[in-house]
Amino acid sequence: MELHEHLYEGKFKEIEQEIVQFYKNYANNLGRNLKLSIIYAYLVIYDSLTQKQLKKLTKYSYSTISTGLAHLVQMRVIKKILIAGTHTHLYKLPSCEFLPFNYQPFSNILERLNNLFKYIKQTIQKCHLLMDIYPVKSQFFIYRLNGILNYIQAQQRNFAIKGKTIFLPENDRLLPISQEIIDFPPEIEAIEFDIVSYLVENKFLFDSKPILSKIMAYIMLRKNITQKKLQDLTGNSSGAVSQKLKQLLDKNLISRLPFESPTTPRIFQIKYISLNYMDFIIRDNRIIFDFTPRLEAIQKSLIEEKEKYSSLHGYNSICSKVDHLIVSTQRFTSVVDSFSQERNIVADLIEDTA
Repeated sequence: MELHEHLYEGKFKEIEQEIVQFYKNYANNLGRNLKLSIIYAYLVIYDSLTQKQLKKLTKYSYSTISTGLAHLVQMRVIKKILIAGTHTHLYKLPSCEFLPFNYQPFSNILERLNNLFKYIKQTIQKCHLLMDIYPVKSQFFIYRLNGILNYIQAQQRNFAIKGKTIFLPENDRLLPISQEIIDFPPEIEAIEFDIVSYLVENKFLFDSKPILSKIMAYIMLRKNITQKKLQDLTGNSSGAVSQKLKQLLDKNLISRLPFESPTTPRIFQIKYISLNYMDFIIRDNRIIFDFTPRLEAIQKSLIEEKEKYSSLHGYNSICSKVDHLIVSTQRFTSVVDSFSQERNIVADLIEDTA
């Protein structure tokens, strides 16, 4: 494979940087690894690059670039190709109809979701064994896990995965629970610890923020929880937990219940896991919709100023890339719109099964 020596300059460099900034914003919104997302963004723009070119573009060290590329190769996101007659490797994004905005391809996402589905189903079986000892608390915990399964099934339906899906009850309204905060017995706490560890280690929540992921996971599984209890469960300091709770509140991933009295600890809540996570995905993916008009404006300027720029190196390739990104944003818009419909179906089912 031939090495492309030229990187964009001038007007085309400005367009390149706008696209990279979009990928940075998208990564920040979803809690993705920022450096990996930027490396991926440049590969989206150029299709193929060497480590030397990526170093020039990103200003990262060779070790950072090498680690990031190895991760993308392992995930089968890019291919590593030796340039004939050299010792240099080219890292290439495979040709595809739609450009992903996330460095995790749909096939990887679905595989991970399927694995999580199996894991949660196995965990629910363990909880059923505790029903005779802790009937209410076991059922409550199963409802929380059902929320994860309902979210996964909605994703599977949205990706047009065939197979029977069954909505599982997650509304605990009819359970005889007198207090807002439930204390789990040691057996359920042990299961909960395993689930949190699984979610964090497999990067299901925020792949570069393990403390934030752990706090988010505990709130998901507990429904209602205080900051002090989160400190006890995570082993993090009051300041660290407080900071992470603010981040989750700012992202509207959790809510804070009103004060009952000045002496009562504040309670943080995730009411329904399925709706919470679906709302997060729908809301934070709106950044793609917001970027579409800017891409269309860039496309228009390139066409209108064709006489000025068409003779410059890279004109055809940057036009093609902008066109490709616009088609991809339109495709992604339809996917998120479909997912919004799935979210409304789940919301109705939650109320119907109360």
